[in-house]
Amino acid sequence: MAGLLWGLRRVSRGRSFGNEIADSLCISRNMFHTSMEFGGVAQHLIVLAAIKDNGVPVSALQETCARIVYEGALNQIPRFGETKIIVKTLSTLEEFIAKDYFEGNVVPGMSAMSLFEHINVNAA
Repeated sequence: MAGLLWGLRRVSRGRSFGNEIADSLCISRNMFHTSMEFGGVAQHLIVLAAIKDNGVPVSALQETCARIVYEGALNQIPRFGETKIIVKTLSTLEEFIAKDYFEGNVVPGMSAMSLFEHINVNAA
């Protein structure tokens, strides 16, 4: 029973941290979480909780998450069509990514695997 409660708490921390990232990107929280999964980050709530537990700030994840969510939103179009929320998310993230690109903050080749660089693999 304790393990179940610990797991639920971990997922809750991941969702909360994801909501903070979504808010910082000015996109829908639900769209953020759905697009993280469609963008290739399986069990993203657990991944985000682990990153939060390692003390990584939201600002350090914005660019990586923006690219993952952008790809995830694109991957949803064949399934759901070009809905308002998908188009708005893509537009918002294009502006965010372009701004970072022109400010020199973009690292080519960022992907879902970039998230795992923020997790201390030696932590249990």
